[in-house]
Order: sequence, then C-alpha cells, then structure tokens
Amino acid sequence: MALPGTNLTLDELLTALQWKLENGDDAGARNTIGIEDYSHSQYDGKSVLKRIPEPQRLTRLLEHCLNSLRPVNKLPFEILGQIFLFVQSESANTSFIRSFILPRVEPDLDCANAWIKVTHICQHWRRVAHNTKSLWRRITIDGVSPFPTYLANLSFTLSHPLSISFEHQFRAPSENDLQEIENFYTLLLDHPNRVSALYLRLSGDVPEIARHLTRQTFPNIVEFELSFEEPDRDLNNEVDHHWDKRLLGSNGDLEGILGGQAASLRKLSLTNYTWPNVVFPALTHLYLKDEFYDPEDGDLGQKFLEILASLSSSLQVLCFHGTRSPDRNSYTILPVSARPVMRVLRYLEILDAEASHGSILPLYNLSLPAIETLIWDPQWRSELYLVPPPDEYFERVTCLAGCGKSRGWQSAFVMIGKTHFFYPGLVTSNAWPIWQTLLPKIETLALDWDQRRPDDLISLLRRFSALRFLHLNMSKNVLLVIAFLEKREGDSNSYFLRRLQRLNIYVENDDFYGEQQKVSDRLFQKGLPRLDCTADNSMSRTRHHLRRKYTLRFERGHINQLCYRDIAE
Repeated sequence: MALPGTNLTLDELLTALQWKLENGDDAGARNTIGIEDYSHSQYDGKSVLKRIPEPQRLTRLLEHCLNSLRPVNKLPFEILGQIFLFVQSESANTSFIRSFILPRVEPDLDCANAWIKVTHICQHWRRVAHNTKSLWRRITIDGVSPFPTYLANLSFTLSHPLSISFEHQFRAPSENDLQEIENFYTLLLDHPNRVSALYLRLSGDVPEIARHLTRQTFPNIVEFELSFEEPDRDLNNEVDHHWDKRLLGSNGDLEGILGGQAASLRKLSLTNYTWPNVVFPALTHLYLKDEFYDPEDGDLGQKFLEILASLSSSLQVLCFHGTRSPDRNSYTILPVSARPVMRVLRYLEILDAEASHGSILPLYNLSLPAIETLIWDPQWRSELYLVPPPDEYFERVTCLAGCGKSRGWQSAFVMIGKTHFFYPGLVTSNAWPIWQTLLPKIETLALDWDQRRPDDLISLLRRFSALRFLHLNMSKNVLLVIAFLEKREGDSNSYFLRRLQRLNIYVENDDFYGEQQKVSDRLFQKGLPRLDCTADNSMSRTRHHLRRKYTLRFERGHINQLCYRDIAE
C-alpha cells in the first residue's frame, strides 16, 4: 500500500515541509497531503511537541521520493570517470590545452589543479577518481600550492603505466620546496619513457637538475616547450650577452636539448632562446619567441633555411615572435629553384621582429604551395606597398577584412585561408590598387572607413565586383553605399556590387536604436524606403533595378571586434 502523499512531486513536498516548519499547522492527521492543505491555516499556539509528527511524515515522504531517483553514485564507473575528465578539461587556465593554440595566450597555472576538489566530495567519488588512470596523466606544479609536488607524485603513481604530460612554472621556490621539486625531476629522469609532453617555464636561478631535464633523451616525447625569463639589461638597455651561457652552459646554446635527438617530437616551442642547431625530423609545429643572440655571431639565416628544408615534408605551423629578421639591404633572394619547398606548411606568423629589418623578406626564400594562413606585423606597411608577398600566397584568398586588436594580435595583417584581415588605417590609399590586383576574387570585405572620403570608398568597392559580404563602421559613408546599392532602373551605376548578399553596419554609439532611426530618416529623405528591422536588427531590402534582395544588418560595437571565424556567416 502506497504511503499517503506519494503522489506529490518533490517540489510540492519541499514546499509543504517548508510551510509546516514555518507555520506549524495542527489540523490533525490527513490521509492525503496537498499544497492547498497549507494555504489558509493559521498557527493555533499549541505546543511544539504537537507540531513534530507532521514534519517528520513529510521528511519520510521526501526520503522515499529521493530514494526512488537514480543517485549519481550508482552511475557506471566509466561514466563517472568521464565526468571527472570533463571537469578537468574545463578547469580554468590549464595551458596543456593552450600551449600550441593560436593566437598564443600567456599561461596561468594558479587554478590548473582546481578540478581535484571534485574528487573530495565523497569516498566513492575519490575511489573512482583514483582508479581512472587517464585522469592523472596531466601533471602540473603551479607554484602556489603549499606542498608543490604532493599532487605531482600522486599523479605519477596513479597514472602508471600511462604516459604523462608535465608542466612547471618555476617561481623561485623556498629551500624546502626546491628539494621536493628536485626529487620529482629526478623521478622523471629515472622514467624517461613515460614522458610524452614537457612544458618548462624557468626563471631565477635555475637548478642544475632542471638543465639535466632539458638535456635528457625522452624516447616518446611529442611536445616540448622551454621558456626562460627575459635576460637583465644594463643602463644602456643592452642585454648581458653572457646571460644565455650562464644559464645553459659553456657553449651558449641548446646544443644538447633533449639529448640532441628526439625522433618522436612533433611540437617545439622556445622562448628567450638560442637556436639549438639540432634537427628534429618529425616536427609539425615550431614556435620561436624572443630570440637571444650575440651580435658578433654571423648570419644564421642560411643555416636556418637549411633546417627548414630538412622539415619540408613535416612542418605545418611556423611562428616567429621577436626573432631576428634579415637586413633587406643585404638580403639575398634565392632563385626559385634553390628555395626550400615547404610542402605542408599551412600557417606562418612573423610578429614583433626588429623594426630595422625586413619582416616578410624570408617569404621570398621559401616556396609555400600549401600556405593558408599568413600573418605579419603592420609596422612594415611600407614594405607592403614596395615589396608585397609573392603572388602565389594570394591565389586562394577570397576574404579581406580590417582587423585591429581583437584576436590576440596587436594589429596585424592576417590572411587565414579564404579570409584576409587588413587594417586600412595603417596603409596609404596608394596600396589599394595592389590589393585589388593581388586579390581579384575577394568575396568578403570589412573596412573602417571613417576618415576617408566617400568617393574613395565607392571607387574602391567598384574594384571588388565579386563581393558578397560587406562590413562597414557607422558613418556618413553608409548612406552613400546604400543609395548606390538601391539605384533605380536606368541609373548609370547598375553594376555596383551586383552579387552583394549582406551589408553589416557596426554601431559603436551607445544610442544604438537612435543611430538606426537617423539612418532611416535620411534614407527616406533620399527617396528610399525607411528601415523596418526585425528583432535581430536586420531587414531584407530590394534592389529593384537588379530584381534582387540583400540583407541589411546592424551590429553593436566596433568593426575591429569582427571575428574571422564568423565573418561570412
């Protein structure tokens, strides 16, 4: 026989119990319980003892209701383990996920081990976590924990015999912590076969054991990141050229990095480095930042080209940040037949090179038949006009956009597959004919044209006859563009942007709808239909002379917020 009240939902039972505890109704035993039973009763002043049985009965009903549900502890072992893995992957600032993601993000390991708190909920969860080996493969020493290597040692043990990834941001530890860290480094040195990824960011006085770790041979290593703090500078802002020798050894380079061999290595990242002159034959990703070199050294450009040539069949991503660039006055461009052919290189990024040198000149000594993404620093805008990249890099580009500081780049020319970002404020108008020549198939164009004459904008848009998507900042130019788009039949400009499908207008003003109203009024004054936008601030408008429609959409914010991933969506 079912208990009275078992027909009620969990929410109804909780509401009834809360009301009972607050109001203390003593209406006598009831065979049925409903929320309406408690809606009009008043406290009659009877003793507390007489109020106890009814809440107890409600509590039993709640217990019965809860026990009928499937508790999380009855989930299969494998499912609960997968939940823990998901929580770990979502843990804030775990740079295991970020180390080779572009654009680069500075890692912050302070919360990297926060996920471990979930496993402390109960003994069952803790037992499941300890028996999920893959949960302990990512080992992080964050530099803020009171016992920095306790979790690292536990993870190393619980993940056995799986391979592990180790990440350490070295922050001048105390003497006791340093001893613990050295013990864990020794553990890694004793088990080199288990290390598949190593991320070391070293600063201060680096212990000898850390240097041993960077020179250890790891037969199964796939990813390696090695970063040193920026060297000290003197009063003349010059770097101590013995810094690297003091840190790494007498030879002043990373000649012995990873034992001088790592056939399994796929991804390599070096910061504040000297190039090791070691060839890792299977590299697919190479990131070089803030190169340290002695001015007395000779030109290593040719050596580096030889290294790239050895990686021509494997290297897919190459990034230079703050590295040496050749002097364009003495740079020799190789004949086409002598250039290394990077068969699978699809991403090349050159940023923050020395201003006195040429940034894109190395492109002329590489053949890049598979290039999809090309990024270089805008401070060489004069070169863009005088020495544009080779035509072969532009053949597949169908999208040109103005991009400022939105995607993690400071302000850069960015070519990404069929998308090309371009910040027009950094280039004189004389460069536009070059872009029109190099990029004849542009389908998407985003421009911040606030400071340019409207006639120049119309003249530019006429060059890109294949445009399907146009993005503009709110300005007086917008009305002119709309007017040209909606010319009546018989007007002279009937071929203006014939293929246009959507015009996006970016409104930075706080009075978003007020700006829309101004556009609507001015369109009406020009004899064009007023705006009639839907909830998503867009509307379909007609080009009568072409018997076609296009979408006019208003967006909040500045055009520099435009993300290349959804630029044509």
